[in-house]
Amino acid sequence: MLISAINDTFDKEIEYNGRNVKIRNTIQMDCHSIANSLIK
Repeated sequence: MLISAINDTFDKEIEYNGRNVKIRNTIQMDCHSIANSLIK
């Protein structure tokens, strides 16, 4: 039950950087942004 609630939350779409994306994808986008800032 807990896992399905987490999955439901992660499947919700939000506006992120001007785009509608699922919450689960924003985590990857944030990690990618952090990695790019470390490279610079």
